[in-house]
Amino acid sequence: MHRAAKITWVCWIGLIVLSGCVDDSATRLNSPAGANTSSPNASVNHKGQPVLSWQREEQDTTILEYSVLSQQGWSEPIEVARGTDWFVNWADIPAVQPVTDSFWAAHYLQRTPGGTYAYDVRLRLSNDGGRNWRDAGSPHQDG
Repeated sequence: MHRAAKITWVCWIGLIVLSGCVDDSATRLNSPAGANTSSPNASVNHKGQPVLSWQREEQDTTILEYSVLSQQGWSEPIEVARGTDWFVNWADIPAVQPVTDSFWAAHYLQRTPGGTYAYDVRLRLSNDGGRNWRDAGSPHQDG
């Protein structure tokens, strides 16, 4: 066997052995989202803490919620918005985004008259770090 072929085989064997190594020190995190949830989205707040948002189905209502991960674990879910006229699909997911310590923004899709796929983006804003939310309308009305 040529020297180059031997080196190639040694490298392949080394990669195979190393690929089987597992770091057992990893901690498994359970999701704060409960049953009937979908569309997870991750962001980070000003402290570097993960913020996970998702939408939850409750009968005919869709609810946008989020939770923040701290040293103590996930916070209780906080509701951002709810509605019975949301456009929910696998490709376009709502999000909660901390912009500064106090200013947060969120968006979701709301159906509009005009057809099966007619919808607008709806905005919600918070000026107290995501605790309370207000409707900020839509940046467009083209459905």
